[in-house]
Amino acid sequence: DTLNDVINALPAQTFSDCFINWVDGMREDDPDIVAIDGKTSRRAHNRSRGQNPLHLVSAWAARQRLVLGQQACAEKSNEITAIPELL
Repeated sequence: DTLNDVINALPAQTFSDCFINWVDGMREDDPDIVAIDGKTSRRAHNRSRGQNPLHLVSAWAARQRLVLGQQACAEKSNEITAIPELL
């Protein structure tokens, strides 16, 4: 998939910075309820290589239906420590 190849070729921090700038441009100025949620991508692992599933903590603007940001964490139990980094 071409889009996947392009995204994988970008440095992670560069993609993150661009994504944050794009989201800031779409965000409304009115206050919104922000929900924090952790998810595990069960297919994002490779047991033969010792890679664990990907755990992400997301900040979701409820009214705007927009993900404001995401932070990866090592394990599901580390979501609490990922939240301050996300915010």
